[in-house]
Amino acid sequence: MFVIINALTSIARSKGRNILMGLVVMAVAAAACVALGIRHAARQAETDGLAQLTITGTISLDRQAVMSQLQSDTTTEASDPGAMGDSLRAALAQYPDLTLDQLLAYADSDRVAGLRYSGSISLDATGDVQAVSTESSTEAADQTVTTGMDQWGGGFGGGAGGPGDFQVFDGRSLGDLTVTGYGSQEAMTEFVSGASQIVDGAMIDLAAADDDCLVTDEFAAFNGLAVGDALTLANPAAADQTYTCDITGLYSNQGSSTTGGSGPVLRFATAQDPANQVIVSYPTLRAVVTLSGDQATTTTDANGNTVSTALSPTIAGTFVFASPADFEAFQQELTAAGLPAVYQLTSTDLNNYEASLVPLRNLSSFAATLLWIVLGVGAVIIVVLTIFNIRERKYEIGVLTAVGVAKPKVALQFVAEVGVVALLALIVGLGVGAAAAPPLADHLLSDQVAQQQAQQTAQEQSFGRPGGSDPGGGNAGGPVLSGGTVGRWPSASQAVAYLDQINASLDLAVVGQVAAIGLGLIVVASAAGVVSALRYDPLTILANRS
Repeated sequence: MFVIINALTSIARSKGRNILMGLVVMAVAAAACVALGIRHAARQAETDGLAQLTITGTISLDRQAVMSQLQSDTTTEASDPGAMGDSLRAALAQYPDLTLDQLLAYADSDRVAGLRYSGSISLDATGDVQAVSTESSTEAADQTVTTGMDQWGGGFGGGAGGPGDFQVFDGRSLGDLTVTGYGSQEAMTEFVSGASQIVDGAMIDLAAADDDCLVTDEFAAFNGLAVGDALTLANPAAADQTYTCDITGLYSNQGSSTTGGSGPVLRFATAQDPANQVIVSYPTLRAVVTLSGDQATTTTDANGNTVSTALSPTIAGTFVFASPADFEAFQQELTAAGLPAVYQLTSTDLNNYEASLVPLRNLSSFAATLLWIVLGVGAVIIVVLTIFNIRERKYEIGVLTAVGVAKPKVALQFVAEVGVVALLALIVGLGVGAAAAPPLADHLLSDQVAQQQAQQTAQEQSFGRPGGSDPGGGNAGGPVLSGGTVGRWPSASQAVAYLDQINASLDLAVVGQVAAIGLGLIVVASAAGVVSALRYDPLTILANRS
């Protein structure tokens, strides 16, 4: 009891020094609350976001890897581009698009939660039905297609409107409509997201080969079609091969827009217009492709390439995973299963999610750095204050030990003084930190987001895209090859939805960590005080009082 009473008396007697120590501990506690609150909230936000994320992945051919492999293996001189082009075509022919059977076999893995797949073919409208376009039919018929664009196999060839004329791109015949067959409702991502929706009629049965179809309301209005009408489509490579489907529903597509165009990619651009997309079930699409193969004829073009009138579908398969660990494990399984290294498994979801976390992780790293700096500076200041306090009270130590108070009790008095001051300051610091953490975390995170967006905008402007966005909605008007499929030009900037708000309020875990930090500071300061107090000899202190 003597030690406690003497410690409290000493605290009251040395108000200035103890207030300074209390302010240091309070500042350390408040800063620790903010830093730990930010780090804990960042980890929780990352975990929660990942739990809500639907992780999907696709297998595609890395053409750059094929080219690199060819350049490392070939003995062809770089000065002979024609020979290199022939070698590249031959190399790409060795790695065709994966078939649906292959995708289904890979999807049988325990790591895969599901497979969403679809197939697309290009067909021509017949009779009075026309694809939606700003060009008149006369203008379309006058368009011609230049040859020689066959670097990916097939190229463009023929005319764009005459009987029997057709275009071949990447080995596939091009019509003015795109027919897509879906294998499941989940594969219809635009309907799932709400970008497309049925506005009239009913949804088709995706499991039946019943020749039912959906067309856009824009396409129906352009051609005077309605639910219940029959739509007859033709093979662009063989106009006498026709396929009739019944329109069971009309759907709106927010991406629908009339596509004009001219020159060699007129028909390609028209087929890629969202307004000219016809939707069927995958069994229906497969039946059409099978019928086309049964009726196919083959010819040889001027370049010696074999051209078939059979429809060649483009298969798109998307794997669904329950966790990033499953995604990574599936990558290893694909390699073990013998999938060539030039095929790659990629996930746009994970890439976008990782990009969205950049400001949050920057803030978390900043908070960790701040925490270590504050702890280091705070510990040094507290130790220095404790040592000076002991040195100024050497005579008190000498008197106490001279009258019979054991040195451990004297040291315990200084420990009690530091402990009481630090405990009170720690409680106040917790309150200040709890109040300051949420708004300060949001403000710092918003600054990080603003910096990241400014950096992205500056990068886009470096590429000549002021504002960092694509006013054209991601379609610059031309074809792009990706993994052997025909698509659109990549958008100028894929906007990342950065996480710009977190819940940095304190919970028991953070309070416990701050309390542990406070206890650590008390132990460090007390240890310094004990060492200083025990090293003094009472007789020497009293003898040298002067």
